[in-house]
Amino acid sequence: EVLFNVHPRALTLTSSAIPSLDLPRSLEIYADRFADGGDFSFVITGAVNPDEIRPLVELWIGGLPGLGRDEEPRNNGIGYFPEDVRSELRAGLDTASIVTQVWHGATEWNYDNLYDMAALSAVLDILLVERVREEAGGTYSIYSAFSIDSVPEEDYRILVQFSAEPERVDELIEIVNSIIDEIAREGVDPSYTARVSESQRLNFRENLERNPWWNAQIQFLIKEGLDWRFATDKVDWYNALTPEDIQRAAQTWMSNATYGEIILFPESF
Repeated sequence: EVLFNVHPRALTLTSSAIPSLDLPRSLEIYADRFADGGDFSFVITGAVNPDEIRPLVELWIGGLPGLGRDEEPRNNGIGYFPEDVRSELRAGLDTASIVTQVWHGATEWNYDNLYDMAALSAVLDILLVERVREEAGGTYSIYSAFSIDSVPEEDYRILVQFSAEPERVDELIEIVNSIIDEIAREGVDPSYTARVSESQRLNFRENLERNPWWNAQIQFLIKEGLDWRFATDKVDWYNALTPEDIQRAAQTWMSNATYGEIILFPESF
């Protein structure tokens, strides 16, 4: 509710909400969506012989109904919280708290920004483990994640999430924020970008042999209208990564972002 500003399309469906659902309308939507596969794109990856698979594609995909519609994304008005916020919830019997820190805002969607944000998240993960888990002994699990969207609006979200003793929540939030401020002010040691680049090169070599990776890459290229080099030439980005890229990314997407803290405390705290 906090993250998506209580937008009804982003809320989790609860059992109490089921009686209010319009089931006939739900069936109408289902029938409308599955009446038309005319502008779908299907991606098949694997060790398949094109001549052998063609009759199956013609039967099971070519036989789908098509109404000639060419659909476009629609903005349903789902957006993140509009201003800085701290939200606390007390629930559950677990003695640990769960902290989610969120930075979001508008940004231009392009592959360079997508890669720089991914690299920032990777460097941040290393520093979070070193400072929050190992040095401060504040949590067993801490990580960052990100998303950057091209439709229906060009925007992004970066989050850091960790569990901790309730009494240490504010202390650890301060450590996380100090890490981000340090990256934005001073940058990072080149050893961190070197570690990230090497890990990315290793993962890339392994992924080249994995059908699910290729399937996801092809879907991504189709969706974003990109050519093959954005799948096959990723090493060019890995090799070009610098500490300055990470510093600039932190300044752009974290120092100047709308910021939120969403914290689950035990009910008894």
